[in-house]
Amino acid sequence: MAPLKYSFDNRKATQAAAFILRQAGDKGISKGKLVKMLYAADRRQMKRIGKPITGDRLVAMEHGPVLSKILDYVDGDVVNAYWATYIEKANPHNHHVHLKADAPTDLLTEKEKEALTTAYEFFKDMSWDDVRNYCHKNFKEWTDPNGSSKAIDHEDLLRAAQKPASFIDEIRSQQQERILLKKIFA
Repeated sequence: MAPLKYSFDNRKATQAAAFILRQAGDKGISKGKLVKMLYAADRRQMKRIGKPITGDRLVAMEHGPVLSKILDYVDGDVVNAYWATYIEKANPHNHHVHLKADAPTDLLTEKEKEALTTAYEFFKDMSWDDVRNYCHKNFKEWTDPNGSSKAIDHEDLLRAAQKPASFIDEIRSQQQERILLKKIFA
């Protein structure tokens, strides 16, 4: 069986991050909390409909699961013009991330905005240690990479979230159908 695969949507990821940062206001959010909030929102959407918001690659790192490209954008390791238009890279002194300009939200559905708001509200008042510990304990798809990093399969996330095999099979079937349709109409 083919693994579940999603395409990273840079513009949608930027809008999702900006949507969370807008809620934080002028104080911004630490890069760790922002990445965990986005991961939690993607996870919520995966559990709900079998499709993440951002399509980013899931990775287990020392401090818990992260969205790979988004972390690179936040750190400034990868520069993307659309992201850089709206979001500053993390401040090297306090690791906070701030909005540069108000980003559109036209690519986000109401349910995705709800998932992002839920993640923000849940984590916003937690300390970094509490956020990290929560993710270690409750996101069962994460396993300690022992000082390195390793990919987390979307299917492992769904199994860890106790989604039935029939749900996973249906998502896989839908993906195969979309791939076939793209080939036919390409």
